Amino acid sequence: MTVKGQGKFVEDIRFPELEVVIPEVKKELLDDATSLYYIANDYFPVMTVEIHFYGGKAVLKEKTEVPQLLASVMKFGGTVKNPKEAFLEKLAGNGADLEILNEYDKTIVRLSF
Repeated sequence: MTVKGQGKFVEDIRFPELEVVIPEVKKELLDDATSLYYIANDYFPVMTVEIHFYGGKAVLKEKTEVPQLLASVMKFGGTVKNPKEAFLEKLAGNGADLEILNEYDKTIVRLSF
């Protein structure tokens, strides 16, 4: 094959126009301190739950290790029946994923399943 002929086999491929639809985000006020934002979608059997705990290093200026310690315990502490990483392994075995992020002003817990 010569360099001149390389890539000729793809020149006639046509792609359909990409349609982008921005879904409506619904909001429910559960109480004075809790709001629920969600997008109803029946296309995929996937759900992501994301919880924000506001505080973090922005509030605890002298005790900056507390939010990081809390995030580590939440992720790696496990449960009584599934201690330590066994809980994460059980989630992964069922197709779920737990992510805990520690930011300056909040801790985020995200569970996808």
